Amino acid sequence: MNADRKAPALGRAVGAALSLPQPALVAATLLWGGNFVAGKALPGDVPPVAISFWRWSLALLLLLPLGFGEVHRHRALLLAHWRLIAAVGATGIAGYTLCFYQALAATTAINALLFISTAPLLITLANWCVFRDRVTPWQVLGTVVSSLGAVVVIAHGDAGRLLALRFNRGDLWILAGVLVWVAYSILLRRRPSALPPRPFFTASVLAGVALLAPLYCWQFARGERLALTGPAAAGVLYVALGASALGYACWTRGVAALGPDRAGTFLHLIPVFGTTMAVIFLGERLAPYHLVGAALVAGGLGLASLRRAPAVPVAARPQMATNLPQGAARHAPQPQFGPAAERAH
Repeated sequence: MNADRKAPALGRAVGAALSLPQPALVAATLLWGGNFVAGKALPGDVPPVAISFWRWSLALLLLLPLGFGEVHRHRALLLAHWRLIAAVGATGIAGYTLCFYQALAATTAINALLFISTAPLLITLANWCVFRDRVTPWQVLGTVVSSLGAVVVIAHGDAGRLLALRFNRGDLWILAGVLVWVAYSILLRRRPSALPPRPFFTASVLAGVALLAPLYCWQFARGERLALTGPAAAGVLYVALGASALGYACWTRGVAALGPDRAGTFLHLIPVFGTTMAVIFLGERLAPYHLVGAALVAGGLGLASLRRAPAVPVAARPQMATNLPQGAARHAPQPQFGPAAERAH
């Protein structure tokens, strides 16, 4: 009886925590870091298009039953902003996933993580160029410190490991994926304030799957198919339900509340979580550089939140204006705050 009462209470507590932007972003990076473990279950010859298609198709099967009511209620607004939804689906859902699966077939995890660690800096620069956002010295210092922490983890605390790196065509795919992710994070900022994150995200996944479907059918006809062995099936389920459906939903919520530049700093948690889970689940050794890197990332996140420039609410931005029916504004949701690495991210 006590266990039955505790389970719903725990679920409500987790839901309440994830409704806040910082815990939501931590959860997203934790799920993406778990791809270090899930990536071990996927064979090395998995076709990038096939795994991308099934990853998001399975995620959509989970999202639609949970969010169909909201999608139906906001269908007019979703149709009015179909271009934005298609762009988000093309970048964050289809484009980013394809670039990284293609890249990881030809490069190392270290190279991939190094490129991923540049994303927060690029997101901050893109926000300044596109929206002329103010960037505080604390935010710059925090991003630099957390970047250093990510590099310490990636390089295993050995500068010589970085000097010995060799770059190849796979790294060009990773760089393309990072740039696509930056574009995706910027596009999330244009979400109308009257459109909640969940139906917006669900519609974006639908758009991404629609874009992936013709590529998958073409590849299937050529005989390039995903062989679902037991380990491969487990890996696909994780990336579909955890890293995709829940991870992206948490990321969308966090970006909506904090903005893409401040949210981007949390990406430095991915190598920290990934290496930690490798120690727990794969038996890898915990080394001092893990602790040093984690401390730098945590310190950088703290610095980036000090004396920050006030976030501009989504509804206050001119480009966010929507053709809502009279009286719909009072039903618009209020902002909650005054808005892979290895084979599977």
